[in-house]
Amino acid sequence: MRPKVKNLDPNIAQPMHEQLRCILEDQIRTGQLTNGEKLLSEHALCKQYGVSRVTVRQALAKLSESGLVVRKSGMGTFVQQRTDGPAPGVTPMQVIGLVISNMHGEFMPLIIKGIEQATRKAGYEFIVRITHDSVEEEKKSLHDLIARRVSGILLFTVNPASEFNSNCMDYLKVVEAGIPMIFIDRLIPQLPVGYVVADDESGMKELTEHVLACGYQKIGYIHHISPVSSIVAREKGFISALVNHGVKLNQHYVVTVGLRNEKTKTDIKLAEETIAAFLQKSDDLPDVFVAENTDYAVGAFNAIKAFGLSVPNDIALAAMGDLPEARVLEVPLTVYDTPVEGMGYHAASELLKLIKGRLVCSTEITVHLPGHLVVRDSCPPLQKVHVGA
Repeated sequence: MRPKVKNLDPNIAQPMHEQLRCILEDQIRTGQLTNGEKLLSEHALCKQYGVSRVTVRQALAKLSESGLVVRKSGMGTFVQQRTDGPAPGVTPMQVIGLVISNMHGEFMPLIIKGIEQATRKAGYEFIVRITHDSVEEEKKSLHDLIARRVSGILLFTVNPASEFNSNCMDYLKVVEAGIPMIFIDRLIPQLPVGYVVADDESGMKELTEHVLACGYQKIGYIHHISPVSSIVAREKGFISALVNHGVKLNQHYVVTVGLRNEKTKTDIKLAEETIAAFLQKSDDLPDVFVAENTDYAVGAFNAIKAFGLSVPNDIALAAMGDLPEARVLEVPLTVYDTPVEGMGYHAASELLKLIKGRLVCSTEITVHLPGHLVVRDSCPPLQKVHVGA
């Protein structure tokens, strides 16, 4: 029995030969085309999918390169024995696509660990697409997963350059294709797509209130400007805590870190350079820096130390996120521990519910996961700092 024919779409960015490759690969990996089975002839594939012979040959060449088919002269193209097919117990089409922006630091591996725990329990595999912080790569990844007809998609979006995310129409195409999708650590209220996020606003508010309770008044903030929901929420929590305690934010103490580029590979290094520049030009320093994330705090720690100052005696530090870097510093960081692994697990669990219920989307999936405060040596009560100094 031949697989059901899926139409190619000439109006999307993904080339026609790549769309055809994805469809044929999906048919092989899900068992619709079995080991040793002969594929349709080039002429028949051209007719079935409405493409040229050049397009068909390009698609078959890619499949041959990946070891999924073997081309026998004078006989045709055959599915060959595969060693990387579905795991035992995984039925056809039990595959989830995960699209992530990068693999910098420890954040994303923890997200993936949580997803893997949930999907393994349900008998699903997942494939990962890394977009390298590129809007275009994200678009291509989504189109690829649509063509593969995966069971569902988990999406950690690229940071948009403005409040308008240019890929919003592509997110809608996923929904229109009948594929369930859940956002991870992101929410876009205008779209009919559920999300699982950390409760960043409450977390940052609690962290900042702890800093204030320790007696600090000259409070600095290390952040980067972005319309991403998690970043906006953290800034709201920070400001809310200051307002509630009648503390006015000195804009001089607000340090803005730029985005990663080819020369600066990590957020830690970028924050270190930014804080170093701030220390060199400023005669008025804050008593404490509250950092938007762990990487920024680690970068600040390195810069403060290199400048000849110490944490916490000269400048205290507190940050959102309890990634491993926070715990292994010379002076361990006071943090608000966000449930990173939990976000991955809950996002995958919610997606699996949609798949099981044959639902494409649900705006009722709005999960805000709480974290907890972890007090360490980088931000002690201000009186103890003065005594120690």
